[in-house]
Amino acid sequence: TKILTAYIALKYGNLEDYVTVSENAADQASDSSVCGLKAGDVVQLKDLLYGMMLKSGNDAAIAIAEHIGGSVDQFVEMMNQEALELGATNTHFANPHGLHDDNHYTTAEDLYKITQYAMSLPYFMDIVTQKQDGYQSKPDPSCFPILQSLFCLDITLGSQKLCTENCAACGSADSVVGKSHKLVIIDAVLA
Repeated sequence: TKILTAYIALKYGNLEDYVTVSENAADQASDSSVCGLKAGDVVQLKDLLYGMMLKSGNDAAIAIAEHIGGSVDQFVEMMNQEALELGATNTHFANPHGLHDDNHYTTAEDLYKITQYAMSLPYFMDIVTQKQDGYQSKPDPSCFPILQSLFCLDITLGSQKLCTENCAACGSADSVVGKSHKLVIIDAVLA
């Protein structure tokens, strides 16, 4: 979900725009992944994108949606239209952050299509390949035999925590991107 939110923000937004965080954006559930935005904060769109993609900030996703779409509902309409235009025909979004909603669903194939288009935007790749806390996020390859050989390809790994109250299991999904930016492998590790 956040990949498409980022894609739309990069396609239609101005990274240098300043966004005033609304009460709605700041008021996310305490057990939800957030960046810690407060109502009235003024943040550049590019910084909201980093917060959403690297910290999985649901507050940042709402702030982006309100800024780009005018409201969350209008942004969700944009998401569904954009998904169809990208060929993601078995997908329906209900929010910009991916928290559970019975009317929010997708398929692995549709996620692949959305991710491929997002990867075509240079700034998207800058965000998801960003070093976090001073180091590049990579799991111990010995824990993931299929990834052992991929680390020899000089890959970059981006990671997104996956956990909602309605998940049967929580874990992380890792996207592995080759130097050509054409290879995407998604490996889910569930706890």
